[in-house]
Amino acid sequence: KTRFFSPDFFSVSLMKVIRRFISNAVSICGNTFISFMINCGSIKFPLEFPYDTNIDQVRKIIKKVGIAMLEDQELGDDFILPVKSQGVNEITNSVMVIRVKFTAKPGKQFVIKREAFRRITEALNAKGIYYAHRKVIVDFPEEDKIDRQDEQARKQALEAGAAAAIAMQAEEQKQQEKKARE
Repeated sequence: KTRFFSPDFFSVSLMKVIRRFISNAVSICGNTFISFMINCGSIKFPLEFPYDTNIDQVRKIIKKVGIAMLEDQELGDDFILPVKSQGVNEITNSVMVIRVKFTAKPGKQFVIKREAFRRITEALNAKGIYYAHRKVIVDFPEEDKIDRQDEQARKQALEAGAAAAIAMQAEEQKQQEKKARE
């Protein structure tokens, strides 16, 4: 894919690019006219799972789906690299993200992505593995801990109050002794 055109590449070399347009017209372009090239066939997409999901089992399922897709008569010829797992990409507040990638011939990658997602979902559901739903986790302390903390806080408050009362009595005695001396 070049800046101004979007044909399929027929041949690429160091000196020239031969492009074939949808209308079957062939265009030869020297490399000085091409400003950049993009590999549109490489696709990566995330799958989100709960924390307690077995990563190795998910990885094996994705690998089996990739092999099955390579053997598929309709889709197998369009692959450059098979569907495979890249492992855990990220762990967020509520999910673990596993990234999946594959490389396909230009123009076929979106059909393959849709089919890969469908097959991976079916295979995971068959094994009892489901995608995670985003959620907010709020952790409340247990009631026993709250009661213990309340008791400890009461004890500390009583001790602090008693210490303050003793300090006030000592101060009052000092003031009374001062007045008595005067």
